Amino acid sequence: MPITNEGIEQRRKTVATDSREIAFWGTFGYPMAWAIVEDEAACLRIGGIPYHVQQGFKLNERTVAAWQCVESLQTSRELGLNRFVTEQPPYNLLDRRIERELIPMARTCGYGLIPWSPLAGGLLTGKYQRGEKAPDDARFSGREDSDRYNEHIFYVTEGLEPLVKEKDCTMAQFALAWCMHQPGIISPIIGPRTMQQLEDNLGALDVEITDEDRRKVDELIAPGRMVSPFYEADFGPHIYRT
Repeated sequence: MPITNEGIEQRRKTVATDSREIAFWGTFGYPMAWAIVEDEAACLRIGGIPYHVQQGFKLNERTVAAWQCVESLQTSRELGLNRFVTEQPPYNLLDRRIERELIPMARTCGYGLIPWSPLAGGLLTGKYQRGEKAPDDARFSGREDSDRYNEHIFYVTEGLEPLVKEKDCTMAQFALAWCMHQPGIISPIIGPRTMQQLEDNLGALDVEITDEDRRKVDELIAPGRMVSPFYEADFGPHIYRT
Protein backbone atom coordinates (compact mmCIF):
# COMPACT_ATOMS: atom_id res chain seq x y z
CA MET A 1 0.00 0.00 0.00
CA PRO A 2 1.42 3.43 -0.95
CA ILE A 3 2.47 5.77 1.83
CA THR A 4 -0.24 8.33 2.59
CA ASN A 5 0.15 12.07 2.96
CA GLU A 6 -1.41 11.85 6.42
CA GLY A 7 1.11 9.26 7.58
CA ILE A 8 4.10 11.24 6.33
CA GLU A 9 2.79 14.45 7.87
CA GLN A 10 2.31 12.75 11.23
CA ARG A 11 5.80 11.29 11.06
CA ARG A 12 7.26 14.69 10.19
CA LYS A 13 5.77 16.14 13.36
CA THR A 14 7.30 13.49 15.60
CA VAL A 15 10.93 13.54 14.47
CA ALA A 16 13.63 16.17 14.53
CA THR A 17 13.94 17.99 11.22
CA ASP A 18 17.66 17.27 10.99
CA SER A 19 17.20 13.50 11.22
CA ARG A 20 17.97 11.04 8.47
CA GLU A 21 15.41 8.31 8.02
CA ILE A 22 15.00 5.20 5.92
CA ALA A 23 11.51 4.33 4.72
CA PHE A 24 11.01 0.56 4.83
CA TRP A 25 8.75 -1.01 2.24
CA GLY A 26 7.34 -4.38 3.30
CA THR A 27 6.96 -5.81 -0.20
CA PHE A 28 6.23 -4.92 -3.80
CA GLY A 29 2.64 -5.72 -4.68
CA TYR A 30 2.73 -3.50 -7.73
CA PRO A 31 5.38 -2.50 -10.32
CA MET A 32 8.61 -1.29 -8.77
CA ALA A 33 8.67 1.97 -10.73
CA TRP A 34 5.30 2.96 -9.27
CA ALA A 35 6.49 1.98 -5.79
CA ILE A 36 9.14 4.63 -6.10
CA VAL A 37 7.21 7.24 -8.06
CA GLU A 38 3.96 7.23 -6.06
CA ASP A 39 5.28 6.66 -2.57
CA GLU A 40 8.37 8.82 -2.63
CA ALA A 41 6.59 11.59 -4.51
CA ALA A 42 3.96 11.57 -1.77
CA CYS A 43 6.70 12.01 0.82
CA LEU A 44 8.36 14.90 -0.95
CA ARG A 45 5.11 16.72 -1.75
CA ILE A 46 4.37 17.28 1.94
CA GLY A 47 4.81 20.93 2.75
CA GLY A 48 7.20 22.01 5.46
CA ILE A 49 9.81 19.27 5.03
CA PRO A 50 13.16 21.07 4.63
CA TYR A 51 15.10 20.32 1.49
CA HIS A 52 18.06 18.86 3.38
CA VAL A 53 15.71 16.42 5.12
CA GLN A 54 14.17 15.45 1.79
CA GLN A 55 17.65 14.69 0.55
CA GLY A 56 18.24 12.46 3.58
CA PHE A 57 15.02 10.51 3.10
CA LYS A 58 16.21 7.11 1.88
CA LEU A 59 14.36 4.01 0.80
CA ASN A 60 14.60 0.33 1.68
CA GLU A 61 13.43 -2.74 -0.21
CA ARG A 62 12.54 -6.12 1.27
CA THR A 63 13.15 -9.56 -0.21
CA VAL A 64 13.46 -8.82 -3.90
CA ALA A 65 15.61 -10.21 -6.68
CA ALA A 66 18.84 -8.51 -7.73
CA TRP A 67 17.40 -7.48 -11.10
CA GLN A 68 14.56 -5.65 -9.34
CA CYS A 69 17.05 -3.67 -7.26
CA VAL A 70 18.90 -2.65 -10.41
CA GLU A 71 15.63 -1.64 -12.08
CA SER A 72 14.79 0.57 -9.12
CA LEU A 73 18.15 2.33 -9.47
CA GLN A 74 17.54 2.92 -13.18
CA THR A 75 14.08 4.31 -12.50
CA SER A 76 15.32 6.59 -9.73
CA ARG A 77 18.07 7.93 -11.98
CA GLU A 78 15.72 8.52 -14.93
CA LEU A 79 13.14 10.36 -12.82
CA GLY A 80 15.54 12.22 -10.55
CA LEU A 81 14.27 10.56 -7.36
CA ASN A 82 16.02 9.41 -4.21
CA ARG A 83 17.33 5.89 -4.74
CA PHE A 84 16.91 2.77 -2.67
CA VAL A 85 19.93 2.39 -0.40
CA THR A 86 19.20 -0.78 1.54
CA GLU A 87 17.64 -4.18 0.97
CA GLN A 88 16.24 -6.62 3.53
CA PRO A 89 16.75 -10.20 2.38
CA PRO A 90 16.61 -13.33 4.52
CA TYR A 91 20.12 -14.62 5.12
CA ASN A 92 21.39 -17.32 7.42
CA LEU A 93 23.53 -20.45 7.60
CA LEU A 94 20.69 -22.55 6.19
CA ASP A 95 19.95 -20.36 3.15
CA ARG A 96 22.88 -18.61 1.46
CA ARG A 97 21.26 -18.02 -1.92
CA ILE A 98 21.61 -14.22 -1.78
CA GLU A 99 25.35 -14.79 -2.27
CA ARG A 100 24.71 -15.76 -5.90
CA GLU A 101 23.53 -12.39 -7.24
CA LEU A 102 22.10 -10.13 -4.52
CA ILE A 103 25.28 -9.62 -2.49
CA PRO A 104 27.47 -8.99 -5.57
CA MET A 105 24.85 -6.51 -6.82
CA ALA A 106 24.70 -4.77 -3.43
CA ARG A 107 28.47 -4.41 -3.18
CA THR A 108 28.67 -3.14 -6.74
CA CYS A 109 25.75 -0.70 -6.64
CA GLY A 110 26.13 0.64 -3.11
CA TYR A 111 23.28 -1.17 -1.38
CA GLY A 112 23.48 -1.97 2.32
CA LEU A 113 22.05 -5.35 3.28
CA ILE A 114 20.05 -5.67 6.51
CA PRO A 115 19.11 -9.36 6.59
CA TRP A 116 16.13 -10.75 8.45
CA SER A 117 15.92 -14.21 10.03
CA PRO A 118 19.67 -14.63 10.67
CA LEU A 119 18.71 -17.45 13.07
CA ALA A 120 16.43 -19.11 10.50
CA GLY A 121 13.33 -18.72 12.61
CA GLY A 122 15.07 -20.33 15.58
CA LEU A 123 16.42 -23.33 13.67
CA LEU A 124 19.94 -22.07 14.40
CA THR A 125 19.50 -21.69 18.15
CA GLY A 126 20.25 -25.29 19.09
CA LYS A 127 16.75 -25.98 20.41
CA TYR A 128 15.92 -28.41 17.59
CA GLN A 129 17.53 -31.85 17.68
CA ARG A 130 17.39 -34.66 15.15
CA GLY A 131 14.77 -37.27 16.02
CA GLU A 132 13.34 -35.24 18.90
CA LYS A 133 10.04 -33.41 19.17
CA ALA A 134 10.31 -29.64 18.80
CA PRO A 135 9.91 -27.73 22.08
CA ASP A 136 6.32 -26.71 22.73
CA ASP A 137 7.17 -23.00 22.68
CA ALA A 138 9.26 -23.23 19.50
CA ARG A 139 8.15 -21.67 16.23
CA PHE A 140 8.15 -24.96 14.35
CA SER A 141 6.37 -26.92 17.06
CA GLY A 142 3.56 -28.80 15.33
CA ARG A 143 4.91 -27.74 11.94
CA GLU A 144 7.13 -30.70 11.23
CA ASP A 145 5.82 -30.72 7.65
CA SER A 146 7.22 -27.24 6.96
CA ASP A 147 9.63 -26.96 4.02
CA ARG A 148 11.99 -25.05 6.31
CA TYR A 149 11.98 -27.63 9.09
CA ASN A 150 13.47 -30.66 7.39
CA GLU A 151 16.06 -33.37 7.87
CA HIS A 152 18.75 -31.52 5.90
CA ILE A 153 19.10 -28.71 8.45
CA PHE A 154 20.60 -31.11 10.98
CA TYR A 155 23.60 -31.83 8.76
CA VAL A 156 24.43 -28.14 9.15
CA THR A 157 23.54 -27.64 12.82
CA GLU A 158 25.31 -30.81 13.94
CA GLY A 159 28.35 -29.78 11.93
CA LEU A 160 28.36 -26.41 13.66
CA GLU A 161 28.46 -27.89 17.16
CA PRO A 162 32.28 -28.38 17.25
CA LEU A 163 32.79 -24.75 16.15
CA VAL A 164 30.37 -23.52 18.77
CA LYS A 165 32.05 -25.59 21.49
CA GLU A 166 35.50 -24.38 20.44
CA LYS A 167 34.45 -20.75 20.80
CA ASP A 168 32.54 -21.35 24.04
CA CYS A 169 29.47 -19.60 22.67
CA THR A 170 25.90 -20.56 21.82
CA MET A 171 24.85 -21.66 18.37
CA ALA A 172 22.71 -18.53 18.04
CA GLN A 173 25.72 -16.34 18.82
CA PHE A 174 27.86 -18.11 16.25
CA ALA A 175 25.14 -17.86 13.58
CA LEU A 176 24.65 -14.14 14.23
CA ALA A 177 28.37 -13.43 14.28
CA TRP A 178 28.88 -15.30 10.99
CA CYS A 179 26.02 -13.39 9.37
CA MET A 180 27.04 -9.91 10.46
CA HIS A 181 30.66 -10.42 9.37
CA GLN A 182 29.78 -11.57 5.86
CA PRO A 183 30.71 -9.18 2.99
CA GLY A 184 28.04 -6.61 2.21
CA ILE A 185 26.11 -7.06 5.44
CA ILE A 186 25.39 -3.95 7.54
CA SER A 187 23.58 -5.55 10.46
CA PRO A 188 21.31 -8.58 10.86
CA ILE A 189 17.83 -8.02 12.27
CA ILE A 190 17.21 -9.92 15.50
CA GLY A 191 13.83 -10.72 17.05
CA PRO A 192 14.26 -11.81 20.67
CA ARG A 193 11.07 -12.47 22.63
CA THR A 194 12.68 -12.43 26.08
CA MET A 195 15.45 -10.56 27.87
CA GLN A 196 17.41 -13.81 28.06
CA GLN A 197 17.26 -14.16 24.28
CA LEU A 198 18.30 -10.54 23.81
CA GLU A 199 21.30 -10.93 26.10
CA ASP A 200 22.28 -14.10 24.29
CA ASN A 201 21.98 -12.39 20.90
CA LEU A 202 24.14 -9.48 22.03
CA GLY A 203 26.84 -11.95 23.01
CA ALA A 204 27.44 -12.47 19.28
CA LEU A 205 29.37 -9.19 19.33
CA ASP A 206 32.14 -10.96 21.24
CA VAL A 207 32.42 -13.91 18.84
CA GLU A 208 35.27 -13.72 16.35
CA ILE A 209 34.79 -15.45 13.00
CA THR A 210 38.07 -16.42 11.38
CA ASP A 211 38.86 -17.40 7.81
CA GLU A 212 39.22 -20.98 9.02
CA ASP A 213 35.73 -20.80 10.54
CA ARG A 214 34.35 -19.62 7.21
CA ARG A 215 36.10 -22.46 5.41
CA LYS A 216 34.55 -25.01 7.77
CA VAL A 217 31.12 -23.41 7.33
CA ASP A 218 31.53 -23.61 3.56
CA GLU A 219 32.16 -27.33 3.89
CA LEU A 220 28.86 -27.72 5.74
CA ILE A 221 26.82 -25.57 3.37
CA ALA A 222 28.46 -24.29 0.22
CA PRO A 223 28.28 -20.59 -0.73
CA GLY A 224 25.06 -19.81 -2.58
CA ARG A 225 23.32 -23.01 -1.49
CA MET A 226 20.41 -23.68 0.87
CA VAL A 227 18.89 -26.52 2.86
CA SER A 228 15.94 -24.53 4.22
CA PRO A 229 14.13 -22.08 1.90
CA PHE A 230 13.92 -18.53 3.24
CA TYR A 231 14.90 -16.39 0.24
CA GLU A 232 11.66 -16.57 -1.76
CA ALA A 233 11.85 -13.48 -3.97
CA ASP A 234 10.11 -13.17 -7.34
CA PHE A 235 12.95 -14.42 -9.50
CA GLY A 236 10.95 -14.37 -12.73
CA PRO A 237 10.73 -11.56 -15.28
CA HIS A 238 8.58 -8.46 -14.86
CA ILE A 239 4.96 -9.56 -15.16
CA TYR A 240 4.00 -6.61 -17.37
CA ARG A 241 6.86 -6.94 -19.85
CA THR A 242 6.65 -10.52 -21.05
